[in-house]
Amino acid sequence: MKYSITDLAEILGITTSAIHYFEKQNLIKVNKEKNGHRFYNVIDIFRLLSYTKYRHMEFPMKRIIKQFSGDETGHLLIKDRMEEYKKKAEEKSLHYKKLAESIEENLKSVRLIDDLLDKYEFDKCPDLVMIYDEECG
Repeated sequence: MKYSITDLAEILGITTSAIHYFEKQNLIKVNKEKNGHRFYNVIDIFRLLSYTKYRHMEFPMKRIIKQFSGDETGHLLIKDRMEEYKKKAEEKSLHYKKLAESIEENLKSVRLIDDLLDKYEFDKCPDLVMIYDEECG
């Protein structure tokens, strides 16, 4: 079945200019009818769906195009590459987990401010900060 550029854009939820971009990047090949109108087939739809899947996994466009070009078709190569990207994602996840824990530690201090303001009186002299506490004087 043949699809127009408008059909393809509607099916995939993208703009026609995005389709032109994918053509320029050799992600899909443009087919033209005798009258010059572009048309696409189901293979183009699946290629663009696969592209979307790989982009969600943060594969760079150049890597995806190289893989789609037919130069890198071995499933072991593709599996190894996906495992590499999974490892990178896990490393990012660990980094952000540690970052969230660090932020939480700082938040604990900030949350204590309200409690401390009720218990302590702060007076500032030009060169000295005095803290007065009813228990310690």
